[in-house]
Amino acid sequence: MNRLQIKPRTLRKSVGILGVSMPVILGVYGRLTSNLQTSISAYYDTAAGSVFAGTLFAVGFYLLAYKGYDKTDDILGDIACVCAISVAVFPHEGWTKLIHFSAAAILFLTLAAFCYQFTRSNTAPRMRPRGKRRRNAVYWICGASIILGILAIAVSKMALKSIIPETWPVVFVIETVMLLTFGVSWFVKGSRLPCLR
Repeated sequence: MNRLQIKPRTLRKSVGILGVSMPVILGVYGRLTSNLQTSISAYYDTAAGSVFAGTLFAVGFYLLAYKGYDKTDDILGDIACVCAISVAVFPHEGWTKLIHFSAAAILFLTLAAFCYQFTRSNTAPRMRPRGKRRRNAVYWICGASIILGILAIAVSKMALKSIIPETWPVVFVIETVMLLTFGVSWFVKGSRLPCLR
């Protein structure tokens, strides 16, 4: 029985659009209000907090409903759903800070894992159509970008903490790149772009 009666292609495109749109909307809001935050999580306490939380809830439920290649996709979807909702519910300050950032880290790792899941196929690599090979290249790049983003945030928070001014939106920029690549991978998976057929 399907988890939710949504066409898989529509669901994938919706997840992709949400992933791409959230950092763009928050960034534009920050620029228009002269309230640009240092990270995406920092928007939790602004007037755009509802966009932040609402998008995470939507992505979480979409991933919970996602029916992918095999059981691994279902497990990844469940984990991503719990983590996305946890990031939305638990603030990034006070005693919930550890829960917030742990959930965010696991969420991004799960999103990277989805990118690699998208490369799966029953066909041997040499026998795959050119379009599938091109799409796989996109998925690998997107997955690698998310992993490198996680490492970059860790480095900026620890090794470079004394060098980078606290007011610089370094983490926001890195998170934006990660969310954009996440969104692109899902949009490509759910679309039939002529250049990737």
